[in-house]
Amino acid sequence: MTGFSATMASALLIVFGAATFAGNLAGGYLTSHLGWQKALRLMLLLLAATQVGVALSIASPSMMTVMLFVWGVFAFGLSPALQAGMLATAERYTPQAVDFASGLNISAFNLGISFGSMLGALMVSRHLMASSPWAGVAAALLALLPLARLARRNLAAHVAGAAVH
Repeated sequence: MTGFSATMASALLIVFGAATFAGNLAGGYLTSHLGWQKALRLMLLLLAATQVGVALSIASPSMMTVMLFVWGVFAFGLSPALQAGMLATAERYTPQAVDFASGLNISAFNLGISFGSMLGALMVSRHLMASSPWAGVAAALLALLPLARLARRNLAAHVAGAAVH
């Protein structure tokens, strides 16, 4: 759709790989400075905005290259915040099962990859490849829902704890 050759596609994989490395570093930095919930919320919103940019840049090879890098940064910037959030949540609610929860986190990553691949293949088979970034926008925004629920749950527990003291 963008007109990249097979050779250029290989080069773009290197661009994306560099972006994932940068994203992990940026995500770790944000998580340590903002806390995992704020970092995760920010990265999901930026990822959704990036997917809008991808959708709007799909006909421009130069813009698509830039957006591919930005996409990789924000997509993989989520990992440190997700891992930190999973560990913090497990330590709070199931401290005896932190290792098990960590394993479930990796399983959830793989399940997400599988689901995303399945959705992408379905969209391509129905000639909706140009619409696939919009599915990414929806997925990123949908991911904010359990985060909001957990934040409300933590706030309610904090308020209840403060009322006892």
